Amino acid sequence: MKKMKLKDIAFIQSGLVLSRKESENKGKVYKRLTFRSIGDDGFDINSLETFRTNEDISQFLTQENDIILKLFVPLRGVLIDKKTKGFVVPSQLCILRPKDNIDPGFLLGYINSLGNRIDNLVEDVGLLGQRLVKVKSLREIEVPMVSMEKQILVSSIIKEQNKLNELYRDLIKEENYRLTNIINSVLEMGND
Repeated sequence: MKKMKLKDIAFIQSGLVLSRKESENKGKVYKRLTFRSIGDDGFDINSLETFRTNEDISQFLTQENDIILKLFVPLRGVLIDKKTKGFVVPSQLCILRPKDNIDPGFLLGYINSLGNRIDNLVEDVGLLGQRLVKVKSLREIEVPMVSMEKQILVSSIIKEQNKLNELYRDLIKEENYRLTNIINSVLEMGND
């Protein structure tokens, strides 16, 4: 199977070093992603923070079909849609913009499937012992090239699995809530 390097099928850029562009009192206000925004369960819009700047930072704003990656092992990313575009990407995250012949869902699925299997890309130790992946190393990841039809099929399988995972998470929350109510009911009955 033919493989291509990530740098040949996607634009790759690290996020903005916020301290270099931040302004305290004036400028445009943006929402910015945080490290917590990218989780195993997908995008968490509740973990966004405010960022203000006077400068043009348009190249660091999320666009529809961007893939935003954490730069720590395990590699984890999310796909940006219409609801999640326009957010500032900070430097601990990376922007991938797939080229036209690459389905973003397929590319995200492939990268997320790598997980911890990227030891050859880990170059540094980050904060708290986290293993850091540098953007220049990401550029060298080899991605299998399959037809657009197969890319779309893989992407749709991943979307369905994500929906199923969300249903499981909701079910677990409901079961935990039910269990809490049962325990509280028993405790309210008092001693016999």
